Amino acid sequence: VGERRVLSRCANEVKAAARPREEDVEIGELAPNPRKPALRVSWGLHLIAIAALALGLWALLPASPFASWTRWLLPLPFFMTAVVLLYMEQKWAEDVNLAFFKTNVWVGFAVLLMVLAVIVGPMVWKVAINDIDFKATLQGPSLEHPMGTDDLGQDLLARMLYGGRISLAVGLAAMAMAIVVGVTVGALAGMSRGSVDAALMWLTDLFLSLPQLPLLLLLIYLFRDTLKSAFGPEVGIFIMIVLVIGGFRWMPVARLVRAQFFSLREKEFVEAARALGASVPRQVLRHILPNS
Repeated sequence: VGERRVLSRCANEVKAAARPREEDVEIGELAPNPRKPALRVSWGLHLIAIAALALGLWALLPASPFASWTRWLLPLPFFMTAVVLLYMEQKWAEDVNLAFFKTNVWVGFAVLLMVLAVIVGPMVWKVAINDIDFKATLQGPSLEHPMGTDDLGQDLLARMLYGGRISLAVGLAAMAMAIVVGVTVGALAGMSRGSVDAALMWLTDLFLSLPQLPLLLLLIYLFRDTLKSAFGPEVGIFIMIVLVIGGFRWMPVARLVRAQFFSLREKEFVEAARALGASVPRQVLRHILPNS
């Protein structure tokens, strides 16, 4: 009992020494962070600039409801507004020292612009993707065909926007499948011990060792007709591609989640929840998984 009291007193003294005193806290540490409102202003300026650029490009399209001479003059104010807003954002970022924001925001906005283009683009650029025009084969960029035409006279911009939707849908669906399967396998392996953990990791290593391209060709040969007859030609191929891509991308996620679970399940807040009688699913869903 005496030793426990001494150890408890020493632990309390160590905690009290590690806790900062009020006189040691500087005034600057209590001040609000000026970068949060600056980030909001920068995002707002970028969004307005992108909207101005989109309106200017829409006014240039042949399908816009403007006359030919107005089509060339109307986009100028939008483009000038976008340039001024972007210049203001750069000055604002320099004033508040947003170095990380300045170096990474352009990549994010480029990706966002591509996603919006493939989603909204076919609604604006209503050109048929399968119409063949041998009189307009292999043409260069023009107002009628901004990206030119192929060897069959088909509009490349319309085909790129339509194909972008398919690529985006396949990527998002395969990524969601890989995340769900990887998190489930990693959580089961991280919370289990012994044979269950070993079996799941053996399964992960097995999938990592499989050759992807030959297996993909084999699955297409075996299940192509079955999926086409069950879901149709387009949906069946889409489901098969998503299953194959997602089935070969969950292993790194499972390993990462398993390692995080090994680290977090021994933390004090998880032990406190376990001592209070929390079940294993509650520990995983409420405490470990949100912090992994």
